[in-house]
Amino acid sequence: MIALWIVLGLIVLIWLLLATPLRIFLTFADNELSYRVKYGALTIFDSDKQEKETGSKPSPQSSKKKAPEKSGTVGRLLNFLGLSEISSVANVKHSISANGVVGTIRAVLDAVRSLFRRIFRLIRKGVFKKFDLKIAVGDADAADAALRYGQICALIFPMMTFLENTMCFKNRSIDICCDDTLEETQISFNGQLYYRPWHFVCFAAGLFWNYIKTTSKKENKHE
Repeated sequence: MIALWIVLGLIVLIWLLLATPLRIFLTFADNELSYRVKYGALTIFDSDKQEKETGSKPSPQSSKKKAPEKSGTVGRLLNFLGLSEISSVANVKHSISANGVVGTIRAVLDAVRSLFRRIFRLIRKGVFKKFDLKIAVGDADAADAALRYGQICALIFPMMTFLENTMCFKNRSIDICCDDTLEETQISFNGQLYYRPWHFVCFAAGLFWNYIKTTSKKENKHE
């Protein structure tokens, strides 16, 4: 009986961890973008704190020493994403010799297409609890300001139509105006994007399963 309660407690705990929202706060003002990522009450990333902490730049010698490790990390990441054909120069040569140039390009395009489909499905899970965009179009010449106003409207509204068909918006506010008193365009944005950790777990699990399938296929070919 005690073991059953422990299992039920673990299930409830995992459910709470996966159901706790991951909140992304985005702010753009004075030509600067700041972001903050919070998981429940815990702040995971904060752009303002990172800028304060990264005051000293690494020396050129230290950056040279870390270059091989970085390239190895990029190669492993490409392998995990199904892009092993371009993860290293040796893999590119081997893929071209085995599948030809056309076969290598086709394999890379298929992997990129599959990756973008997964990313698009992840993006669709996001919910904008707040989307506040304000654009005040201004210019020294009133005619140029009116022309720029039309260009911005022609860009923003189709983009918003695409986003609204892709994601969920709870509170949306878009204010685009032409201000004759301004000599340059001013843009401000304040957004709150919500995700569930479960969505990222499914995304990572899908990538891992695809990595296992592609690896097993390549091993069977070599055999």
